[in-house]
Order: sequence, then structure tokens, then C-alpha cells
Amino acid sequence: MFKNAGASLMVVAAIFSHHASAHDPGALTPKLMRAEEAIAAATQSRDQVLASSSLPGANKQAAESFYYLAFAWDHPSVTVCFWQTDPAYNELINAIMDTATRWSAKARIEFVYKDGSAIRRCHDSTSADIRITLDALPASYYMPGDPIAWDWARYGKIARQNRALVSMSLVHARQYYLTDDLLDFHFLAAHELGHALGLIHEHQRLDCASWLSDAGIKTVWPAWTDQDVAIFRQNVEQIPTSRSALTVGSFDIHSVMMYNFDQRIWRQPRSAETNPCSRSAEVEYPSPQDIAGVVRLYGARPDAPIIASAAKGAETPASPPAAAPSPAASKARDQLVQAANEEDRRARMAASKLGSTAARGGSFGGINPALKGLLQARLKDHQRDRDSIRDLLGKMDAATAAAAE
Repeated sequence: MFKNAGASLMVVAAIFSHHASAHDPGALTPKLMRAEEAIAAATQSRDQVLASSSLPGANKQAAESFYYLAFAWDHPSVTVCFWQTDPAYNELINAIMDTATRWSAKARIEFVYKDGSAIRRCHDSTSADIRITLDALPASYYMPGDPIAWDWARYGKIARQNRALVSMSLVHARQYYLTDDLLDFHFLAAHELGHALGLIHEHQRLDCASWLSDAGIKTVWPAWTDQDVAIFRQNVEQIPTSRSALTVGSFDIHSVMMYNFDQRIWRQPRSAETNPCSRSAEVEYPSPQDIAGVVRLYGARPDAPIIASAAKGAETPASPPAAAPSPAASKARDQLVQAANEEDRRARMAASKLGSTAARGGSFGGINPALKGLLQARLKDHQRDRDSIRDLLGKMDAATAAAAE
């Protein structure tokens, strides 16, 4: 997410895990440099498979989000297990998988994480297609070079081909969830689950690296070395599409597969320049264009409106680009997102105050009735306003998606 020093290493480690890097300097072999053949045959860790744009003919796909067609799942029900299934984790796990339904609402793909009514527990590398840990585990659970303490996911069916015990790490999800940092929680879950579907970073469709400021990066992360900055730049660099690229519309500034960058990392625009990689509001969930990309990759659910579809393994001509939202419409949407986030923050603050006041009083019976009523009314007002704004955003996004069909 690259918003503050506390979150920075988490995300950089996740990026390291998506590309060959200092974590595994010997990851790229001559065989893996044979691009299309290597991508199709990939059975190694994502560090060995997902190289930088130096892969000359890599099957790097573009939709509303980038995706690797060769890594798309070949069955519609992707199984998921968790290494932690104690009752204390149940609410967190259900919240993560509720976020997963955002991806599967319209696409012919779903995440199945229960055996009957029980959450599926991981036992070994064959327990499920995707094997998630919510806590750091011993090194034997990972491939060499996997960043144990951070959040990451293997791309698509590489999780099944690669039999490491862990294929997705969400070790910061619990922290975000328990502290009611729901925006970061939802973003983290949606972003990593997007990778698990085969999606690549949206910001790597553009030349965002040319907008980076080394001074700005060092301001945000003063402890970083020059090598850290160089690796960060590598993982923001543009990935060119190949001759078999699939496209649905244009770059999506609201994509959940684009980081919620700290704005201080960018250089100042020169005359008549506009930074295409900077967005004014943080993203929480997949955008309508994200969903369109997943539908393009996996096809539409029979009970959902068809957005686009493509047969896996076939080269499909690029679709005509959808009309991009006007600058005024994008600005209005960003303002609504900010307003919804602010109301959500105030609602959580009111709920926290209500809870702490109740704890000090022993029960609501020991609280001053006027104070109790004020806090409850404040909580209700913020929740109502937040939900109203989100409802309006939903209608706006639905209209945008309909216009793009």
C-alpha cells in the first residue's frame, strides 16, 4: 500500500515475492528466459516464474487489470484452506472470504473454503489449491526466498503447481481487522486474492517508474538503502503487453490491483504534465473494471450479466476501448470515496468510544444516559451517511460498468 513506514516493508516484501530479486538472486535461469515456453511450463516458485519485463515474449496479458493467461485456473471452484482455524480466527477468515465474493459475483470462478459448515484446515500441500496463513510459520512451510513476515500470494494456479505448504500470506490482515482498519483490511484481502486469480499490478500497465522521486521515496522510508530504492523502482516499472494481449478498455485508476501509494513518492509534474499513476482517494474493493477483467479471464457466471468473455488459451483480438470517465466524473467519484471513508472512520471512532465508555461503567446501566444516547446517535448518523454514500457510489459504478459493456 506504500502509505507509511509501518506498512512499507510489508508491501515491498510482497513485491519482492512477485519478481526475481535480492531474495532469490539465482531465480532466473536460461530456461526461464525462454518466455512463452517457460511461462506455460512454469512449476517453480513465483520468484522463478514471474520475472521482470526482460522476458522477451512473455504471455503478459492486459485487461482492466493485467493478468497471466497461462496461470488462470482451469476449474471454476478453487479450494482454499487456512493453517489457522481455531475459533478465534473464524470471524477474520469469514471476513476475508466475504471479500473474496467481490471477485466471484459476476465471474465463473469461486473460492471454496469450507468442508460442509467447517472452515477447511490445511494439513499439507495437497489440502487445497490455495493455502493461506494468517501468522508467520516456520521456514519449512515456505519456498526459499518467500517473505515469511509479509503479505503476498502466488499467481493463479502456480499455487497448485508449486507444492510449498503456504501459497498466500495475510499476516497483517488480523492486525488491520482487530484495529478496525477496515479499508486496509479489505484492500489487502482483495489485492492478494486478485493475485491468486492471476492478476498483475494495474500500475505496471503504465510508465509509473518515471514519476518516482528518489528523494520522496527516502522521505517516506528513510531507512531504505539505494538497493531498496532500486528494487522498489523495478517493481513499479511498466510491463509491456505481448502480441496476445487481451484488452478491455483503458487503464483503471480505481483498480484494487494498483497500490494505494503514498503521494510523497512522486516527483512534481513538469509543465503541462499530469501524473497518471496518482489517485486522490484510497481504494478498498475491486472496481467495476477489475470485475470486467476477471469476467474476461474466466467468463461470466450464468446468473450474472455478461460483461466480456474469452476462451482460455486462445488469442483474442483487442476489444474496442470503453469510453473513459470524464475528469469531472472521476473527481466526483474520488470525493465520494473520501467522504465515505471519513464517515466510516467517524463511525468506528464513535463505536470505540461507546465501547470504552461501557467498559469503564461496567455496563450500559452505569453510563450517564445522556452520554450513552449521544454516542449511540452519533454512531447511527455516521453509519447512515456512510451507507448512503456507498450506495450512491455503487450506482455510479454500475452505470460506468454498463456504459463499458
